[in-house]
Amino acid sequence: MIDQTEGIFAKLDDSRILGDSRLFYPRDYPTILDEFATRPASTHIDIQIDEELISQPRTLVKSTGITVRDFLEHLAKFWSTPAPARAARYGMEEYGIKNAKDVKYMHILGAHNAWTDWLGGTAQGGNRTKVRAGGFDS
Repeated sequence: MIDQTEGIFAKLDDSRILGDSRLFYPRDYPTILDEFATRPASTHIDIQIDEELISQPRTLVKSTGITVRDFLEHLAKFWSTPAPARAARYGMEEYGIKNAKDVKYMHILGAHNAWTDWLGGTAQGGNRTKVRAGGFDS
């Protein structure tokens, strides 16, 4: 499910599954959300986003194994986190946001805010996985 889910959203309920003209939402598949995100279950997942103004989300850690729900909620929390000051100026100009503290990571993508894809996951050893996001489009 992760590889089919658009990767920019502020909460799990806003996430969408990419596909044909119909809209699908991960929230409609609770059984899948509670499955492990990787097989075997990773206890650490590093998400890599190659975008100039974006620092990387913190590593997601869960000793019992990370579920799809954990992964998507972690990603939502990242996008809704206030952006650092150096990047907030861009978001303020682009969206007319008055207070730098109101600029979230999702705002600093500007015109290049269309999700393209996930580039897959790579086992890093020791129950650790790295997942790379594709570029962003306009």
